[in-house]
Amino acid sequence: MENRALHLWWVVGLSLSLLVGCNPSVGEEPTLPGMHPIGFDEPQVERDLQDIRRSGSLKVLLRNSSSSYYILRGEEYGFEFELARDIAEQLGVQLQVVLPDSQLHPLAMLNKGYVDLVAIPFAQQDLDTYRVSATAPYDRMREVLVTREELLPDLGSARDLAGRMVAVRHFSSEEQILLRTRQQGIAVGIVMHPPQVSTAEILELVADGTYPASLAPEGAARQQMQLRENLRIAFPMSGEISALWSVRSNSFELRDAVSQALRRHYQETDGRLVRSEFYNVIRQRYYSDERFVRNHDTHPFRFGRTGHLSPYDALFQRVAAENHMNWRLLAAMAFQESRFDPLQKSWAGAVGLLQLRPSTAGVSEEQLMDPEINVPLGAQHFRSLYQAYSYLDPSERLSFALAAYNCGKGHLDDARMLSIMRNLDPNVWKGSVRESLLLLQKPQYHARTRYGFVRGEETVNYVEEILRRYSLLQQLAPEVPAVAAVGSFGDGHGASD
Repeated sequence: MENRALHLWWVVGLSLSLLVGCNPSVGEEPTLPGMHPIGFDEPQVERDLQDIRRSGSLKVLLRNSSSSYYILRGEEYGFEFELARDIAEQLGVQLQVVLPDSQLHPLAMLNKGYVDLVAIPFAQQDLDTYRVSATAPYDRMREVLVTREELLPDLGSARDLAGRMVAVRHFSSEEQILLRTRQQGIAVGIVMHPPQVSTAEILELVADGTYPASLAPEGAARQQMQLRENLRIAFPMSGEISALWSVRSNSFELRDAVSQALRRHYQETDGRLVRSEFYNVIRQRYYSDERFVRNHDTHPFRFGRTGHLSPYDALFQRVAAENHMNWRLLAAMAFQESRFDPLQKSWAGAVGLLQLRPSTAGVSEEQLMDPEINVPLGAQHFRSLYQAYSYLDPSERLSFALAAYNCGKGHLDDARMLSIMRNLDPNVWKGSVRESLLLLQKPQYHARTRYGFVRGEETVNYVEEILRRYSLLQQLAPEVPAVAAVGSFGDGHGASD
């Protein structure tokens, strides 16, 4: 696996000799490093359901993994992702995915206000000391020890872990289980990987012999056993417990609304599980459909695993560098425009990866189906629009350029003029020009403008989807490729979305 050295982040207990050599006196608690849970302050923000609805988006923390959340050829997938997206729709807001920070516990990210909902499974006992509120359960889980087939005879119980290194994610339920195992006097070594490393990546390191074992939820373990034939479940490390999401302790309305939405799909009643058809379908897809799991795991454009988003990444990177753009922005635009289909043609006559009209590009429709022609012309056109708004605040400029690329600069000028008529700032996207574009769908507004009717909702969705996907791609691959220009346009747009 590439960059494997980067995955080995922190080993608790400096060496096996240290682990084995710590022998507390009778009645004395062991004092190995990392034993005690992290305490969190009270929530540092006040943001409940009404505030979330006013903002229009629910910020949800998801893990980048085969079962939770991942991007494949630009599309988003995952069991927790699909469930969280449905919850957001029930609440009437857009789902905004946030990935874990390597330096912060997921629940610290929650209390600091970086996210509104942690859609990572925790047990109630793991939440009790963290000053957060649990939602209704959404699943049942059991943590199991996963090892290689040849090691099964040596691993019959937790006591056999003494002196062995077990790999888990930092800030996870699996880590807490191992810490409790050490409190029982079993000197197990813990290799902690950053929170953003997936279960699949860690289990791959077990399968290839890097580590003897890891802990994983049983469903995720069985999913990976479909792909790596030498992996086996040795024994359970916990009983079957309810899996819970969490919100801040002062987000009472959000907790109740999310719980109510979850109960439409999953209820534990008198020891009996009742699950919706939607829930059963997505659970089957990500945990039991071996063909689906295998195809997605081995796909060359599984971005989090391969670093490749599409067949055109090298082209995006080269053209973006030539135009002083961030290539992830260009990739996000191409996905939104054509789903990376160079032969795509719209109802309005736009063609190719970046959906240019021949009249705009100055070349034929056939030529625009060639990515080597389409992408440079699209990037140049977008760059000219971005430069046209050079006088705007940097936090607003990208939204305006994207909107103009989609609906045309003339329609955007109409929307800005309408904002002036509404006593709003024509240089601000959200809360002003964005809403004016939506109004231009109505005759009483567009009849008074120069360019008339515009599909405002389409443009607003276009801008929001590109900014959202661009932000995700930056989280998944924060390093700027050598061919891209550092500080190029397309960076630092967060204040507008």
